[in-house]
Amino acid sequence: MAWSPPLRRMFDRSIGVALDRQSWLANRIGDATWGFDMATGLMRFDDPKTGAVITTACQVLGTESAETETWLWAWANEASGIPTSLIETARALGQVGSERGVPEFSAPSLDLADVDGHTLAVVASAAHAVAGYYRAPYDGGALYVLLSGPELVEEAPPPPMIRFVTGWARVNSAVPDQLSEPRVALAAYAQHLGLETTDLTADIVEVRGRGGAARVHLDALGRTMQIEASAAP
Repeated sequence: MAWSPPLRRMFDRSIGVALDRQSWLANRIGDATWGFDMATGLMRFDDPKTGAVITTACQVLGTESAETETWLWAWANEASGIPTSLIETARALGQVGSERGVPEFSAPSLDLADVDGHTLAVVASAAHAVAGYYRAPYDGGALYVLLSGPELVEEAPPPPMIRFVTGWARVNSAVPDQLSEPRVALAAYAQHLGLETTDLTADIVEVRGRGGAARVHLDALGRTMQIEASAAP
C-alpha cells in the first residue's frame, strides 16, 4: 500500500490505542447485526443469540465500494444526503489533511489498492474520544462509522501495565509489517496509557508506570521479539 509519510506517522502513533478500543468493542458488540438510521444518526446492534440491543450515536467516516474499488469520504458523498451533523468528524479530518499535508484525508476519494477504510478509521478513532470504529458491510461495499455513547463505555478497564502488555502483543500480532517506526508506535501507546519508556540498550525498551514494569526486546528492524513484564511490589 502506497501511504504518504504523514499518514504512516499518524498510523504508527494511533494503532495501539485503536486496537485497544477495537478489542473492547468486539467483546461488547460480538456477532450482532447492524442497522443505521440516518435521520437520527444512531447505529443499532441486535445480538441474535441473546436478544440484546445496543443503540448508540455515530459519526460517518466514509464508504468502500466493491464495484469501483475506491474509498469515498463522507464529506464528499453528496449523493447520499448524509446530514451535516453526522459528518463533522470526517470534515475535521479533511481539514487536517489540507493543513498538515495528508493527501489521504484531503482527497475526496482514494484507490483501495493504496489505502483502505480500516487504515483511515484506525487514525480517526485514535484521534477522537470514541469507543472505536465499525465496518458495516452491505451489498457492494461497506460503511465506516465511529461509535460513541455511554452504552459502549468500558466499565472496568485493566491497569495500564496489563493493558500495555496485552495491547502491544495484539499490535505485533495484527500489523507487524505495517509499522514504519515500531519504537515510535510503542512509545506513543505507552504514553497514551500514562506509562514512561526508556531505551536501556539498542534493542531493549523499558516501560514503567502504575502496575509494574516491562522490558520489550526488539530485533534490528525494531520489531518486538519478546516482552518481559513484572508486577509492582
